[in-house]
Amino acid sequence: MMPNKSKTMLAKNESQMDRAIRLVIGLVLLAVGYSVGGWLQIVLYILAIYALITAAAGTCWIYNMLGMNTAKTGEAKPVETKTEEPHTMPAVEPEAPEEMPEETASTEPEAEMPAEEETPEVAEEPTEEPKEENK
Repeated sequence: MMPNKSKTMLAKNESQMDRAIRLVIGLVLLAVGYSVGGWLQIVLYILAIYALITAAAGTCWIYNMLGMNTAKTGEAKPVETKTEEPHTMPAVEPEAPEEMPEETASTEPEAEMPAEEETPEVAEEPTEEPKEENK
């Protein structure tokens, strides 16, 4: 029985750009590892070897564990976007001021106002002081 190749560990999950970047990073790590010594050299060589192997194979095991895939597989699927209608306020016409019918106006009781007291108007007479004549 043959295993399904799309589900195997060796399915390509890196794009061409991803592979090129890994190749450059792997070569740079080899060069830097060569110039340093000690435990840092070993760490850089391990990282360089991993980058070069994944670049050559087109498969990243870390991508597999995380479920990532940067490779273009088949045709590009259209992205479905949810389009919403713009929120607009309904057009509201301004209300005309309602005129009260005469019937309604006359049926309402009018507030009684106290009658104003009539005060007689007194005409002011010009008051002139009599001029005294000094004799």
